[in-house]
Amino acid sequence: MELKDLFHVIKKRIWVIITINILVTGAAAFYSFNFIKPQYEAKSNLVVNKTNEASGGLVSYDSLMANKGFIATYKRIIQNPAILSKVLEQYPDIGLSQAELSERLEVSSEDNTQIITLGFKDFSYEKAAYIVNAVSKVFVTEVPSIMKVDNVVILNEAVALDNMGPVTTKPLIGTIVVWFASLVLVIGAVNVLEYFDTTIKSGNDVRKILGVTDAVIIPKFSKKDLKQDRTINSKQSRSNKQTMAAGS
Repeated sequence: MELKDLFHVIKKRIWVIITINILVTGAAAFYSFNFIKPQYEAKSNLVVNKTNEASGGLVSYDSLMANKGFIATYKRIIQNPAILSKVLEQYPDIGLSQAELSERLEVSSEDNTQIITLGFKDFSYEKAAYIVNAVSKVFVTEVPSIMKVDNVVILNEAVALDNMGPVTTKPLIGTIVVWFASLVLVIGAVNVLEYFDTTIKSGNDVRKILGVTDAVIIPKFSKKDLKQDRTINSKQSRSNKQTMAAGS
């Protein structure tokens, strides 16, 4: 299918394309603005450091390497039932199961740092901040008994006033994406249907199939058209006879 054929199909089916696109976009907008709730994410940061060397001023290279090794272990421990069960026990108002808490809790760290970041998403930023702070406090409290070393402190907690807005896609942006995607899909579907439709609809279709530039096209006649032609021919015949009679 050539480019001009593509535009011809779009022009021919323009109202079908517009109608379907409006219906799909309208449904997506209604759903996005009425049923999708925005989610917020709260974060707290922990820092891993050897406390017995903190007072000495400088920290050795070996200590830094050891602390980085601790980070990988601590990231696994934070999401372990040993910690999460303590969190739910000490903060029963969280209202989540251990599996839900583990699934929604995100633990990450950046390369060449001694910082562990805890993140939690919820429909309420205040609740997300409350939960991520609870996990941070329980972890810092339980680390010495688990690892026999006290080298983790809370660098900063999530503050309820630090609401930076939802982290999920905004409804308007989602609606625009759906509009564009549906437009492309509908145009593609219309052209596919046109491509596989082998019905001859016009003289151009005949010329393309036969591979000729000129062709005689016999128009379609109905019974009504034939009756009209007969009436016209009859009138013309009577008129000619009258003319011939007058001339003689």
